[in-house]
Amino acid sequence: MNLKLHLLDSTDFSIYEFDRLFDAKNWQKGFVLYKKYSRKDVFRILNVPENPVAQNVGGYLVSPDNSHCPIFVNYHKEDHISESTKYEDQFVNNKEFDWMSKSNRTLSSNDVQSILGKNGPIRLPLFIKKNNDEGMNFYYMGEVTPELDGVQQTTIPNDQGNQLSVVKIRFNLTNPVTPTIYNYLHENVINNKPNSESKLNFIHPQQSTEFEENCEIQFHYMISMLLRARLAKYNLIKIINSLKVLKTVPTVIISHAKLLVNQ
Repeated sequence: MNLKLHLLDSTDFSIYEFDRLFDAKNWQKGFVLYKKYSRKDVFRILNVPENPVAQNVGGYLVSPDNSHCPIFVNYHKEDHISESTKYEDQFVNNKEFDWMSKSNRTLSSNDVQSILGKNGPIRLPLFIKKNNDEGMNFYYMGEVTPELDGVQQTTIPNDQGNQLSVVKIRFNLTNPVTPTIYNYLHENVINNKPNSESKLNFIHPQQSTEFEENCEIQFHYMISMLLRARLAKYNLIKIINSLKVLKTVPTVIISHAKLLVNQ
């Protein structure tokens, strides 16, 4: 495999993807509203020099210079996780979000003080995924600011029944959540059980037909790249797996893609 062609191919596709997904009206300092990002993506976009250890991040991490603190929420908590991590994170409505700090925190804890803006201006981007069935990626929900009169020090039990201190904060969302994604994220709480069917049917807050057309464009672009360089098969395999859930994509296209992968 020619490394130069491989790098050129990956670069071309990355530029193509960026241009295709860029949405000026929903662009917010590196993130696009309701697009999905992994923790690694988030810290890279925030220009963090080294990817933090996942264990140190947990649900949030204040940067050393206090410039930002991305917040990650798994909206539907699983029953088997420890009691001390069953945080009561939930929407009050489509403009307000109740959130809990890590356990063993008080109002005077340094990270809580930072989130409340007491240590200087700080950016608070909020990322939410419905549950762990969605994998490692989170929807970017926009920026949030704390309601300073909606802050409460409270407790949460651990597995031994002891009470651990936590801080509950009500956030205001800069962008009210659209009905589509609000209902999608909130559905598990209403039903109190996973709903795999809704996960399959939900593609993105954009029009589903537009999304499907974009997927086909992306697919055909990758086909042309393969014909040029016979490279980036890992990208094509990912696209094939994504397209399988779209009923509008002809089976013959997916079959043709598999043939190219095996060449």
